[in-house]
Amino acid sequence: MFKPLSTAYSKELTTHLHSGQGLSVIKKSDFFHLFWKAWTNTFTPELILRSFKATVIWCLRGDAPPTSQWAFLECHSAMETHDVSIKWAPGHLGIEGNEAADRLANLEAQHPSPPTGIAAMPTLSGIKTIARKMLQHTQQTWWSNKKTKLSKWYKS
Repeated sequence: MFKPLSTAYSKELTTHLHSGQGLSVIKKSDFFHLFWKAWTNTFTPELILRSFKATVIWCLRGDAPPTSQWAFLECHSAMETHDVSIKWAPGHLGIEGNEAADRLANLEAQHPSPPTGIAAMPTLSGIKTIARKMLQHTQQTWWSNKKTKLSKWYKS
């Protein structure tokens, strides 16, 4: 997503410099105007959807569960059809149900199985977290690459 933005910004900057025929000075205050033009021309719904498809975040089209509420409801559904009781166990040591749960948890931790069904789908919250991290990483990478070529005045 950010390669097209970088390209569009470079184009806007070059156009700005050419239109001034080398006589205008680029100022910090010019940044937002040039960047905003590049941003609005680049971040189209089609580009965003293509980028999410490329990163396998296809659930943004509306079929991602907004929360993990489904897991809570499935648990209650299982409790309605099976004889499930919940007991507080101080220390948990030597309690057969807890020992069995510990064994299963350890087995899963050693050999994790991929989630299936609805559990395999990311939630909207998870997608937003991933997108936010991708954005931060991309911005940091872009700035790290660009700031080495700028004067000290721009780095401040």
